[in-house]
Amino acid sequence: MMKKLFLFAFSLLALVSCNDNDDPAPKVNAYSGVFVCNQGAFMATNASLSYYDGKSGVVQNSVFENANGAGIGSLCQSMSVIDNVGFVAMNGSSRVTVIDLSTFKELYTITGEGIQRPALIEKVGEGKIYVTDYDKPLVSVLEYENGRYVYKGMIDYSGFQELNPGLRESQRPIVYPENFCVVKWESSDKVYKIDTGTDKVVAAVQVLDCPESSVVDKNNKLWVISQGDY
Repeated sequence: MMKKLFLFAFSLLALVSCNDNDDPAPKVNAYSGVFVCNQGAFMATNASLSYYDGKSGVVQNSVFENANGAGIGSLCQSMSVIDNVGFVAMNGSSRVTVIDLSTFKELYTITGEGIQRPALIEKVGEGKIYVTDYDKPLVSVLEYENGRYVYKGMIDYSGFQELNPGLRESQRPIVYPENFCVVKWESSDKVYKIDTGTDKVVAAVQVLDCPESSVVDKNNKLWVISQGDY
């Protein structure tokens, strides 16, 4: 598997860490910074997170391990900042690890039947998150309950198109304001519309083979780039 670096720039409002010990916890810049997901080796548990402070120019490596006394797990696939905390997709560990952005401490982990090889994480509505799968046309649904996000089930859109098992990798969901989102699967020739209120696939729109990336313009029109068959 090719190693990838996923960079996530974000703004942090007044996030500070305070500790009276001689060795204080690391502090995140109150204005901006970048987390780097270091995937690690396949079939190993040496994934890590690095943090680049955009104001000071300082890079901190292995911030999760240093803060928690243990590594983050296997194959750190991506990270999203949602509701002022970090959600890290641990592809090889079959879980989503939730971290505090100011201390890098683990808050909790999320597991479930559909979280097998989590790839990308996106907030799709108030109190709701979708997690795509790297290998399969599945979307896991997380909902906010009692102070944390929990696994509620999965959306399987494989029935809408015969998929080529030799190709894979889902893409980040694109969220529309009209209570639906669009997901793509490189092994197909379609994009899939999901109603985020009911968590049901409501349409499959045919495009060219292997849709690779997409963007929504100012008129809410979706543009899709396809790689073509290979």
